[in-house]
Amino acid sequence: MIILGVRLKNIRSYRDQTIVFPMSGVTTIYGDIGTGKTTILNSISFALFGRQTLSKDPVEGYAYPKPDYLLRRGANSGFVKVLIAHGDKLIVVRRDIEKRGETYSSTSGEIQVYEFENNKFVLKTRKQCSHDDLRIEVLKELGFKEKISKMKPIVFTNTIYTPQFNIDKILVLDKEDRELLINYSLGLERYHCVKENVKELNSILERQKKEKEIEESMKLKQLGGKSPEDRLKEIVSERKELERKKREIEETKTKLEERMREIEKELSRIREEKGSVSREIVWIENLKRELESLKKEYSLKKTNLRELGEKLGIVVLEDLKKLQKEVEDRLELIGSDLSRVENELDEISRRESELSDLKYRYDSNLLKLRGELGERRGRITSKSQELEKYEEELSRIKKLVSEGVCPVCKQKILHEHGERLVREMEEKIREIEKEINELNVECSELSREMSSIEDELERVNSDLNKLRKNREILSKRKDELMNTKLKLVELNNIVIELINLENEIASKESRVR
Repeated sequence: MIILGVRLKNIRSYRDQTIVFPMSGVTTIYGDIGTGKTTILNSISFALFGRQTLSKDPVEGYAYPKPDYLLRRGANSGFVKVLIAHGDKLIVVRRDIEKRGETYSSTSGEIQVYEFENNKFVLKTRKQCSHDDLRIEVLKELGFKEKISKMKPIVFTNTIYTPQFNIDKILVLDKEDRELLINYSLGLERYHCVKENVKELNSILERQKKEKEIEESMKLKQLGGKSPEDRLKEIVSERKELERKKREIEETKTKLEERMREIEKELSRIREEKGSVSREIVWIENLKRELESLKKEYSLKKTNLRELGEKLGIVVLEDLKKLQKEVEDRLELIGSDLSRVENELDEISRRESELSDLKYRYDSNLLKLRGELGERRGRITSKSQELEKYEEELSRIKKLVSEGVCPVCKQKILHEHGERLVREMEEKIREIEKEINELNVECSELSREMSSIEDELERVNSDLNKLRKNREILSKRKDELMNTKLKLVELNNIVIELINLENEIASKESRVR
């Protein structure tokens, strides 16, 4: 059986869509969540088997979809039509869905059967069927091994089509359905029939044997008008015939029992094979899920790799080994640049420390010299004030002496005495002027020394500013290099993870094949 196409009219997200499948190879339906992949498969299941009995299990809706689940919101009617190639026939199955008020129904459908004759397909059968009759016609035409009395197509949904979330459904079926599924899917129902027929035949043979024994007993009682000798001969003859039939029956029974043992052995072998196949199927399905998860992870990491590569200006190569080598080379270069920048920063820190110590000494000396200069200038001010007083006193003395009056006692004095007083005062003035001159010389020397220190301090501050600017530039460069290094390390880790994922995917794909 090959499904060639399906038409969906007002089914879920499909208004009126015809989907054609290829006649050979493997068909994959893929797309984002909610794009209608499951709807296609559910619609095919619905077209073949129709609506099912209500269930509280929401997962069963994926295996046995109902009309209210399939009909498009806002639509009052719709249909699913499926084209199937089966042997030399083409089979078209159509099921309609109607909404009346709040009730959804699927009461009618149609099946068309075309056969290949004279290089073309000719319509042989076209039937309008009720819901249940259409299901019976589909089972008959496609040869599905489903029990007509069973509404849910458990063989189809566990061996041919596995609906979403139903991969483990066979494990939770009740005993009767699971035995039905296993027997019908593996063709064991014929052995079951043989076993039942053998039991029935044994029962018939046993019943016939008892009937013959009763008949023989009755005949012995009914000797009637024949002589005992004649009746004895008849009885002996009948007994021999019965013994012959008994032997035949026992031989037949022995053969049937032998055949039963062979069938039991064959059933045991098939059950073992079924168990092994079931385990292998579960293992393969788990492996496929792991493989799908790995591929999604691989795709996501590949996208992250490209985005990170664009930020770093790296062309992401398909050959991950070459890309890894390129990233490692860049990491080595950045490591060298970082080492050089860190050495330069260490040298700047050392030089800053030296200049800071020198600046501290200059500031201390300058503070000391400013104190000394202030002290000298204070003394000059004091001496200048003292000099001014002495000069005023000298002027007064000279005036009094010129008048012949003693400047102390205001008595008349000799001219020589007055001259001596003037000379003494002038001597004091000269001493003060000398002290002031010496203090001015000291102030000049202190000012020159301070100016020299200030020049040196300005040079030190200039050097410190240059070092700080260089440190800022180098620190920024170091941050850029560290950021690039971290991104390269992240990129390299992604490359390594992708290489490991490629190896793991290849290993699992080889195991699946």
